Amino acid sequence: MENTFCLFYFIFRAKFSEITFQSIQRALQTLGHPDERQNSAVEVRSELDLRIGAAFTRFQTLRLKKIFPETLADTILSYGSCQFPTLGFVIERFKAIENFVSEQFWKLKVTHIRDDIETEFTCNGSGCSTKEACEALFDVCQQNPEAAITKVTTKPKSKWRPQPLDTVELEKLGSRKLRMNVKEVMKVAEKLYTNGFISYPRTRDKHISLPSLNLRPWWRCRHQTQTGADLRPLCLSGDPTLVRARNTDKAIPIHPPSFTNSLAGAEKAVYELVVRHFLACLSDDARGSETVVDMAMAGEG
Repeated sequence: MENTFCLFYFIFRAKFSEITFQSIQRALQTLGHPDERQNSAVEVRSELDLRIGAAFTRFQTLRLKKIFPETLADTILSYGSCQFPTLGFVIERFKAIENFVSEQFWKLKVTHIRDDIETEFTCNGSGCSTKEACEALFDVCQQNPEAAITKVTTKPKSKWRPQPLDTVELEKLGSRKLRMNVKEVMKVAEKLYTNGFISYPRTRDKHISLPSLNLRPWWRCRHQTQTGADLRPLCLSGDPTLVRARNTDKAIPIHPPSFTNSLAGAEKAVYELVVRHFLACLSDDARGSETVVDMAMAGEG
């Protein structure tokens, strides 16, 4: 007699992107079965990254060794999908600085003070190309010092909130705003992630899903931050259409899962950068108005 045994394997997956008690507890309470399609997508993406990286690493190493044989004799130039866009920004900025040619120019400036409010008027255009032309215009204005307001134009202005933070954008902001090199920014970010202060810093995702984020601790601690943002409306309702983005690798954008004010130095700088960007993403677009006042003096505006 042949005995047949049927074994059933129940496999569950806990999904979390930051190392915090709340996140891990929530993941364990909402266990789900692995998605074969997502698993296949990850395998395809890993295979593409490996093949593209290997091909471009070999190509650029052999190519550049022929151009710089002494400098790159024993060097391998690896290719990374996140590092190369950042390198492009660095080179673009370097070329802009190298090709910049400074030019002298002069311009007239009129200052009006009333009720301790100072208003500055400047000439239309970028200025005078020669000092003599600017001095001649100044003499004309001195001979006719009376000015008249000719037009007042007010129009609405808005500034879009930023997209959620991914790895490349974190590197760019860290370099531009914190004056830190890319390697240092990522080293600090990974340390913050290990300590549970920010989510996983290596991601290409730009989509925020509010139901997956716990904003209540942020609202409770908002008075301890310098931002003063009121997250109560988001905590109570939530807006699932905050950000629409194409890039998604099923890992949520870089964000702060917990609040802390105990950091210092580079860690504090990078953490505050992530916090401010996160709060800006959750805020409404900045809306205001711009008023332009045209003034004429001695026939010049």
